[in-house]
Amino acid sequence: MKKKYLSPEELNDQSTDVIIFGLRMRRLSVLKTFGLSAYYCLLLPIRLLVRLALRLIFNYKEETKIFNNIDMSARNHARELLEKFTPYTEAGNYPPARIRLASGQLSGPDFPVVIGFNHPSLGEIARLAAYCFKYYPEKQIFFPVTLPWYEMLAPFSSKLRRLGIAMTPLITPHAVATLEKSQRKHAENLKHIANLRNRFQFRYLNLCKKMAAENNVILVAPSAKRQATIFPDEETFHGKKKLPKVMELMGKIAPQAYFLPICVIPPNHYLRTVNLFRSYILMPAEHFTPEQVKEYCKTKDFDFNFYTRLLMHSAQSFWYPREN
Repeated sequence: MKKKYLSPEELNDQSTDVIIFGLRMRRLSVLKTFGLSAYYCLLLPIRLLVRLALRLIFNYKEETKIFNNIDMSARNHARELLEKFTPYTEAGNYPPARIRLASGQLSGPDFPVVIGFNHPSLGEIARLAAYCFKYYPEKQIFFPVTLPWYEMLAPFSSKLRRLGIAMTPLITPHAVATLEKSQRKHAENLKHIANLRNRFQFRYLNLCKKMAAENNVILVAPSAKRQATIFPDEETFHGKKKLPKVMELMGKIAPQAYFLPICVIPPNHYLRTVNLFRSYILMPAEHFTPEQVKEYCKTKDFDFNFYTRLLMHSAQSFWYPREN
């Protein structure tokens, strides 16, 4: 079928499921609908890179082993390739060997896990995927992807699902600003952007509930954007400004989950991209039990405490932006 780039009004008339299906089949483009064809083209090299990576991953000769709808042979091969091309080391006072959330001591098949992490670049996504393949080998991994990146990745959804990776699009504040900027001469389309954002958000929250109910892993970057430090600024670090209640919302959506903060330390002079062949440090902090999450959500600022655990073992330069 020929690709169809709908007008904003036509896109607004489609159901969310139809839009997602259209993105996966490359029959729709939200970016092109809102006049961002140049932005779309800039991301095409990422699509080519992902296509190449998946070809390498599924080029294995072992017998296919399926568990929990996951191709375990392909997943093991993916982990090997990720650790080679996007390496990482583990550090901190709470290594996975102690908490072993995937081993059955705390959170084996019977409990979901929410992993929250700071988001300095794109590179930690690949490292965290390898980390989850290692410690949660039988669990699905679910995370949201900002809309422009989702358009690039959506055509590979079926192969990613074979690896146990599920995604859904979100329109982040940065993506909203980009879309709204493209519509400066068409103010009537701003309501369509807001509507689409709300629909994607609703879908994301429902999928989080579903993934938690099935005892899978949910990856969450509380900042919802790439930023070099854990806290966005010094005022927030000192509690003078409030953080968005991202982790608190997750605590209410997945009250049965264990919450694991993982501090991401990128390499020196890193880029905001994938940083191939450069090693990151992943530092798991002390996890929050479901009982602790419930208590923090009731009486304390869960997001502030979650951020605090993220920075406990990191250098002060990662806490908040400082003047040079």
